Amino acid sequence: MAATIRISRLTFEVPPATQFSYPNDDIIDGLWKNEIGVNTNLFESVNETGSYQDSDWIQSDANPIDDYCQLGLSGVATPVAGTVTLRIRAKWVEAT
Repeated sequence: MAATIRISRLTFEVPPATQFSYPNDDIIDGLWKNEIGVNTNLFESVNETGSYQDSDWIQSDANPIDDYCQLGLSGVATPVAGTVTLRIRAKWVEAT
């Protein structure tokens, strides 16, 4: 059964004070595309700094075996020991 993975937001939170990092660059796009089917500037579809926006996303190819995209993150101060949190808003979409 074919399926895709749809990601609509990525946030990386690091200590010491709450710092947030957001996607700011495409490093590897693979076969991933944005909400209008384009394979470039994927980071622009998952870098919301405010409320979630499910109107834009990035999506894998059907049956995404060994396919990945790699996004760069905006810089943060050097983190100290503590909890680092990666938040991903994603959805598994079954093919029809």
